[in-house]
Amino acid sequence: MSIRAHKPLQLRREINLALPSEWQIYRSNTGLVVIVSMEMYTNGKEVLHISASAKDRLPTYYEMKELRYTLGGDAKYMAMIFPPPEEFVNLHENCLHLYELDPDVYTGLPTDIVHNKGEI
Repeated sequence: MSIRAHKPLQLRREINLALPSEWQIYRSNTGLVVIVSMEMYTNGKEVLHISASAKDRLPTYYEMKELRYTLGGDAKYMAMIFPPPEEFVNLHENCLHLYELDPDVYTGLPTDIVHNKGEI
């Protein structure tokens, strides 16, 4: 079984005066536009949010993984979140989001997964 090679992700920081100044905007060598921002949970806690989009495709698993570990900083856990249907919002067909999980609420993976380390 062969594993398909993927292009290493390289990011270039950009300035966009039309977006909030506290957002960090990047373009990748693979065609992604990436926005890093802080979002507020309803409990008042600020968490990291990374969104990645491409013009004509969804970001790949490998791109999202690299973004998480390159731009995710000290965030302990990040995830894609699928809310209940009535809360679902999709403003860009080819955009995926990573949200830092509130460490006061999410305390880690089940132990059987943690002890079975490795990469799928």
